[in-house]
Amino acid sequence: MKKFADQIIQNEEHVNILLNNAGTAYTSHTLTIDGLEMDFGTNHIGHYYLTKLLLPLLIQSKARIVNVSSMGHCFVENGINYEFPSSSYDAKIAYGQSKLAQIWHTLLLQQRYDEQGINAYSLHPGMIYIA
Repeated sequence: MKKFADQIIQNEEHVNILLNNAGTAYTSHTLTIDGLEMDFGTNHIGHYYLTKLLLPLLIQSKARIVNVSSMGHCFVENGINYEFPSSSYDAKIAYGQSKLAQIWHTLLLQQRYDEQGINAYSLHPGMIYIA
């Protein structure tokens, strides 16, 4: 991801919009290579890291940042448990925590960088039911 961000910074003068839309929904306790719970690592940390790497260019461009979240954040009742214990793993909760983190990240971006021209948005893309 760092290599990708470096290439964008080197080759682009402006980035008008960053759409963070990668996502997973694992059904069992799975870890990233860095030891993070997989949904949290992919759905939140990856987006957070890419945004942080591109932030100077995003500010310079007065960009919009869109974080795709989900109504899945409603599965979370008590905030985010960053330990993600495998003994009590619940796929819906893990997914919901990753999406709640996306929403909180969006709010933080808007609060911190609004005066520098950043507009940050979080959205639920909708549901598709397959018969």
